[in-house]
Amino acid sequence: MIGAGLNTNYYKTFSPTDIGGCVLHLSNHVGVDAISDDAVERWVDISPSGNHAYGVTNGGGDTFTITSADGTAPLWDSTEVTLGAAFSATTHILELKDTLTLNEFTIFTVHDITADTSKDTNLTLCGRFPSDFITLRKGDDVDRVQMKFEGELTTNMSNLTADLDLDKTRFAVRRKSGTSANVQVFQRGVDITDTSADDSATATKEFRIKYIGARLDVEGGDVTHAFNGKFYEIIIFNKALSNAEVAEVDVYLKEKHNL
Repeated sequence: MIGAGLNTNYYKTFSPTDIGGCVLHLSNHVGVDAISDDAVERWVDISPSGNHAYGVTNGGGDTFTITSADGTAPLWDSTEVTLGAAFSATTHILELKDTLTLNEFTIFTVHDITADTSKDTNLTLCGRFPSDFITLRKGDDVDRVQMKFEGELTTNMSNLTADLDLDKTRFAVRRKSGTSANVQVFQRGVDITDTSADDSATATKEFRIKYIGARLDVEGGDVTHAFNGKFYEIIIFNKALSNAEVAEVDVYLKEKHNL
């Protein structure tokens, strides 16, 4: 299906899978199966890896893990101009296979955040344990990026070079090998990492992304700092892309979603 607002010519010259190491590509314009009440049953991975995302009514592959008592899957919003998987602020989280990301990774998202002035709204990339996380945090008072890895690093990037958008936007997070400033955050293709933040953006210990959309208090436990908004696209590479490759994927997303 092609949602209104998409540029249908985006795919004619480039695809993220043209770059090696693409292990997950969920796109809002193709491969979404919804069941009753528009609950997501399956979101097809269009990368060569076939890591399809399933709702609670199915299993296997990567899984939408639902922590609410009624087991409600994310809704596929087909009533608005742009299709998207709507995550609530309390229940939904995308759980990845343990082998999907290595110590080096690059993750792209196209999403929007539902405005809620009563609490912070987060887009969180989380490891297996709550001590490992990257949080893009839209707060009441200040926008920030917070990171923590294996308890060795706590970074509070409150002095971002650009505000985090509530509107539909593009983000990328890259981790590369090295001992200095090896985690970078991009918004709309611009590196907004605040290298003057506490401890700088450096993580030397092993870290793999396990969850997208929330943190867990313990592995398999309750969701905290949950994302409240819609995902339109999620792309994961199991390596650190070059600056040129990051720019190439960002332009692809920009043109595709008319951003």
